[in-house]
Amino acid sequence: MQQQPNSATTDELFGLAVAQGRQARGLSQRDFAAALEKEGMSVDASAVSRIEKGTRSVRLVEAASIARALGVSLGALVREPPKEPVVELRTLRMQVNSDLRKLGQELWTTLMDIWQVVDHLERHPELFREIDGSPADGVEYLAGITKRLDNWPVSDEEVTYFYSKQIPEVEALMAKFVRLYLGREASPDDVERLFQADYSAGWDESPA
Repeated sequence: MQQQPNSATTDELFGLAVAQGRQARGLSQRDFAAALEKEGMSVDASAVSRIEKGTRSVRLVEAASIARALGVSLGALVREPPKEPVVELRTLRMQVNSDLRKLGQELWTTLMDIWQVVDHLERHPELFREIDGSPADGVEYLAGITKRLDNWPVSDEEVTYFYSKQIPEVEALMAKFVRLYLGREASPDDVERLFQADYSAGWDESPA
């Protein structure tokens, strides 16, 4: 298998993807040139070789013809050159920041939904008997939800692995993140304010 060069240009990366696609289909460069001819791209085996080496740039219409001949999407052939480590780090940190912001929005919504259920039950205690286990109050109801998490369906593909020494810190990070969105006490006025709050205001846009 051909390896991606560490300092490859966009043309070289495109050519590498083309070569890999052609070889995976068992086509010679001559055969592939013939396939391209059928797609309206007039080239010979020598031109295919130059494309694969990245020494011949291709126009967008030619790239589309190549993708059709290989039976793949154009996006599958377009690869970005590797980023410098410092640039890649900043990109990754900004992605974490974006993910935390999205998580915060989803978490806020989820906590408010849970609160509405508990508040409704507290206002209508006769409804507790409609719930499995017949909890006596909101505290027992929440404890029941917590217990159900023991059987929460999480596939192996959804599990994220860290080094063992990092796990306590990751758990602490996520616990603190939840506490940011979890008030200790709330009056009806507080709740009304929370429903109207813009939870994205004041978010730190610097990378994590």
